[in-house]
Amino acid sequence: MIQPKTLTAGITERVFLTPEPTSLVLLLATLVLMLRYLTGRSPGRLPPVLPNAWPILGHLPSLGLRADLGFQRLGKKHGDIFQAQLGTRNVVVLNSYQALKDGYIDGGDAYNDRPDFYAYQLFSDGGKGTAFADDTPAFRKKRQFVLKVFHHFGIGKAHEQLDTNIAEEARKLVTISKSFNGKPVDLQSYVTVTTLNIICSMVFGKLHDYHDEDFAQVMKSLENVTRNMTNVGVLNVFPFLRHIPAMNSSGREILENKRKIMAFVNQSIAEHRDTFDPDHTRDLVDAYLKETQGNHDRSVFTDEEIAHMAVELMVSGNDASSFAVRWGILFMALNPEIQKKVQREIDDVIDPNTNISISLRQHLPYTHAAILEILRIRPLAPINGRKTKRAVKLRNYELPANTIVLSNNWNILHDPETWSDPETFDPARFLDSDGHVVIPPQFKPFGAGRRICSGQQIAHHMPFVIFTSLMQNFTFKLPEGAPQPDTEGTIGIMLEPQPYKICAVPRH
Repeated sequence: MIQPKTLTAGITERVFLTPEPTSLVLLLATLVLMLRYLTGRSPGRLPPVLPNAWPILGHLPSLGLRADLGFQRLGKKHGDIFQAQLGTRNVVVLNSYQALKDGYIDGGDAYNDRPDFYAYQLFSDGGKGTAFADDTPAFRKKRQFVLKVFHHFGIGKAHEQLDTNIAEEARKLVTISKSFNGKPVDLQSYVTVTTLNIICSMVFGKLHDYHDEDFAQVMKSLENVTRNMTNVGVLNVFPFLRHIPAMNSSGREILENKRKIMAFVNQSIAEHRDTFDPDHTRDLVDAYLKETQGNHDRSVFTDEEIAHMAVELMVSGNDASSFAVRWGILFMALNPEIQKKVQREIDDVIDPNTNISISLRQHLPYTHAAILEILRIRPLAPINGRKTKRAVKLRNYELPANTIVLSNNWNILHDPETWSDPETFDPARFLDSDGHVVIPPQFKPFGAGRRICSGQQIAHHMPFVIFTSLMQNFTFKLPEGAPQPDTEGTIGIMLEPQPYKICAVPRH
């Protein structure tokens, strides 16, 4: 069986590496910055630039270890739209909900491209798949296909099968958690294998045995990709460093582990071709095979493209769901009175022998609100990067085409003007006076605008069922005498909780 493992935290928040820079690096950096100054000055009226930029590093030292928190702090003095220099990159920061609305939401498709960050290009092999591709006609066809597949899983028999698979995997997680008899344990790997198996059921149409060595290897490779994606962050702002081998070991690790995952996916595609029935779509791969039967552009719907889409879902979909559940467990343990209220509601509404399903969410408003509060207080994507595909007006400013724009989702979800006492965990902020769930427009944990996360429905669905199943069966407590766990997390692809041990005390 896959055993729990503490992953070494990636260097996600750091923007420069620990080795002393060589004279060559300094020379290259200086030349790059001079060229940018001489040739990269953009026309139009741009937002104000933050003061006190450092040579070469720009505003990176001013941001501290977390760019989202740094932008939040600087925004209090410099407003909700400003420019910052991050190494060799100039970016525009949207630091409030109104700025986000004026940009991503009201700007139509003008903000639909992705920054050409090295990590994005590396992961997507130059823009394959949908997550990091620019807004081209090919991208729109691929995104429409993905949305159609997600819609397929939201209705009819496919929805029922997904509900069944989530409930089955949640039961396995409950059984595993009970085996520790309330003793301290890090549930990280067990939660991850649960969510990954559900994602694989959507992509490949089957649940894997936890003893399956191929499945265990894929899980390990996915963890390695996630960890090393955090480590290449410095190359996003100093991309020329990737040509120095000592600076790009994590990039090589990503490519090697992604190669293993792609081999697993390609094998599944080949197996699906042998059993494909166009009248019975089982999963994402079947939907792709059916799509290729039509008169579609074969340069868009290729095995390589569907493999990249599958890997995106396995990485981002799994991370989003597993991280949300792990944040939820931690905040329940830190807020025992709220945990009791969630449990009372579940006990009042659901028979202990009933499988949890998404259809029960409407009858569990406080539990639903608790999950929304988890996604608010620790947003999975604290910063969301876009790039303008053409010149666009933003308030009284003019952004040229290819301007990198970052929305500070952390600040939007911690703005005291919207969320009173934002660092207090309070599900009631999502309930009206009658106890009904109310979601304010400022709640955008999965991005905003036309390029909002295509898998947000799944990212709401899966954590609800798993979290509710765990709350039904356990009371989560911090180990007696243990130090207070870290609650800030680590920013990589998403905001991940640091490893922590928890006591899952059976309730029944």
